[in-house]
Amino acid sequence: MSEIKVENGVKTYDIKNASGKLLGQIAFNPSDVGILARHGEVTKQLRALQLAWSKKRKKMSVSQELQELDKIVYEKVDYIFNADISKVLFSIMGPFSLMDDGQFWVEYILEVLGKVIEDETKKST
Repeated sequence: MSEIKVENGVKTYDIKNASGKLLGQIAFNPSDVGILARHGEVTKQLRALQLAWSKKRKKMSVSQELQELDKIVYEKVDYIFNADISKVLFSIMGPFSLMDDGQFWVEYILEVLGKVIEDETKKST
């Protein structure tokens, strides 16, 4: 069988803690222009979900609520980056774990990845 090899722009990134310990690796295409559109779409979806959630949460325990929200966040993060990265990112810390500054881990890690994308797109222009 013949094969075709193409360059798809996917890069692998080590995720390390402040001490330099390797926590995991993720791979995605930082120059994929679709990331911005998908991020905007997901932001709107999450805002709508937040409004709808207040009605739904009265019927669930906190544990059930967090499990369901985690599942949604995993799915949305993978969708934004068009890559299976949520398992690695959220094996380090759950998406709704609080950082020292009060930010959720998911917010923090998306900011960090946003800077990577910004740096990579500046290189290619």
